[in-house]
Amino acid sequence: MPSLAAVRTANAAFKPSYVPVTIFVGGTSGIGQGLAEAFARHTNGTAHIVIIGRNRAAANAILARFPKPEGA
Repeated sequence: MPSLAAVRTANAAFKPSYVPVTIFVGGTSGIGQGLAEAFARHTNGTAHIVIIGRNRAAANAILARFPKPEGA
């Protein structure tokens, strides 16, 4: 198993040449929300992120806090 430092380095180096698409089920709270927020930070807002959850207002608030891509 790689060390935590190696994983963090690999995550920081993640710069895909395409726009990644992710779906987070249960993304309006807890672990799902945390993963969606972390992915948005790591991609600097250049990802299509879909949040599936029970609370539309919470989902909209979470999406509004995501970083915006440069030039947007």
